[in-house]
Amino acid sequence: MGFWSLADQITQLEPSTQYVDDIGRITLQLNDVYRSFMLEPWVPDAAVVLNCFITGTYYYIDDGLPVVTVKDFLRLLKITTDEKRRIILSNLHTRFDAIPRCFERDENDNFSYDDIPF
Repeated sequence: MGFWSLADQITQLEPSTQYVDDIGRITLQLNDVYRSFMLEPWVPDAAVVLNCFITGTYYYIDDGLPVVTVKDFLRLLKITTDEKRRIILSNLHTRFDAIPRCFERDENDNFSYDDIPF
């Protein structure tokens, strides 16, 4: 499971949801949240990782994110050049762009009950 699978956990994005572009901010926040669960085998709640990359409302399924995946991605961000970090972030944003944008819920509640809103 690679870090790109993080985007697979998001089921829908609200239209106003935006992506964080500041790679320095992402790296600092990701490092901070990583420290909070680094001794665990799985990230207790993927939202803490997702919030480093996304601002706004989204729906996700917490299928389990291995801590080692976050660790490896954080290490990648730290050792690559600024240009490569921008390419990595652009690729992640492209994956987020492929996620459906949701609008208002209708009376039939089109969202799966497994989806967790944040």
